[in-house]
Amino acid sequence: MWTALRLTIGLLLLAPAPAMAQFNPFQIQGGSGPPLSESDLSQMFASIARLNAQVPVKVGSSAHWDNPATGSYGTSTVTGVLDSAGLACHLLHHEFAAGGRMPLREYDFTWCRAADGTWKIKS
Repeated sequence: MWTALRLTIGLLLLAPAPAMAQFNPFQIQGGSGPPLSESDLSQMFASIARLNAQVPVKVGSSAHWDNPATGSYGTSTVTGVLDSAGLACHLLHHEFAAGGRMPLREYDFTWCRAADGTWKIKS
């Protein structure tokens, strides 16, 4: 399971930017319930971008998003800050309710700032 997850995330990092919008790393574990819509994903990734842009970002910082049109909402929280092979990285814990349905889905990803300044999921 973890090997497939890491392979999928690795492929995500190799994908050109337009393809990233088509791939949803927050549903690769086959969670139950409704999927996040494109507008949910846009709001989620915008909140993650605001969090990653904080300088310096502090462990415990969080960003919330909600989409009244779909009922989806969530929060991302910084659980660690580290350097990985010279890249600034943030460990983020994500929780969300797609369509407002419980229980919350939870994901942990490491986001690193690439050489071009964009933040990408490392693992």
